[in-house]
Amino acid sequence: MDNNAMSDLAFTARENPDDFIHILEAMNISEYDVIIPSVILEESGRNSWMNNEKYEKLYHNMFKGLAEKTNIFIINTIEAFDILSEGYVNKRGAWLEFQLIASSLNRANIEINQSIQKANNVFDIDIDIDIDIDIDIDIALQKSKKDAGESQHI
Repeated sequence: MDNNAMSDLAFTARENPDDFIHILEAMNISEYDVIIPSVILEESGRNSWMNNEKYEKLYHNMFKGLAEKTNIFIINTIEAFDILSEGYVNKRGAWLEFQLIASSLNRANIEINQSIQKANNVFDIDIDIDIDIDIDIDIALQKSKKDAGESQHI
């Protein structure tokens, strides 16, 4: 789940709870686990106007509704890459897919997208990919310090 999807689901859960339940049912959410990268939670709380009370007001109904229907897992970047790479013969193929997913989730933010594209230089040197992917992608995903977008839903 990316920040935009999380913000939209939170808005629907808060403002239109019946629609939120229909969305979860249409997604057959109880058949799946929800995985949220920790960097997404960090992004959602990064707004300058955000505090614990406002965060709870924005997201409580969404997390409560999801938790009633399915399991929610918060994972770091390495865990996300490890999950994806299980289906690949080599880490390079998994990395290219991981990079594509990260880029597509951030296509509206040119600054983050460009940083994600630069993160592929990890394959130009002989190092332990797992360590550098965590650093490079996390840095790329947090490149923009702009408002994370939730203010439109307040």
